[in-house]
Amino acid sequence: VPLSLSNTALTFDATTANPQTVTITDGVAGPYGTSGCAGTVTAVVSGTSVTVTSAAAGTCTLTISDPQSRTATVNVTVTTVMIPVI
Repeated sequence: VPLSLSNTALTFDATTANPQTVTITDGVAGPYGTSGCAGTVTAVVSGTSVTVTSAAAGTCTLTISDPQSRTATVNVTVTTVMIPVI
């Protein structure tokens, strides 16, 4: 089963939620890893969910990988950095 994601593009602007979640579906239990987008977004993996939070304006490609070295990418665009309200 190929590595697939619930979203292959994320946009952070004044109208979108921050953070956003991408769900991994590939039939492998994990662990999963992420790379790319340092400084533009942070990505935290928990199980089969990747929580992506904007950090700075820009564009990048977030790569998500599984233990079998299969990868899938998410194109990320950040036009407005939203600060989460706690």
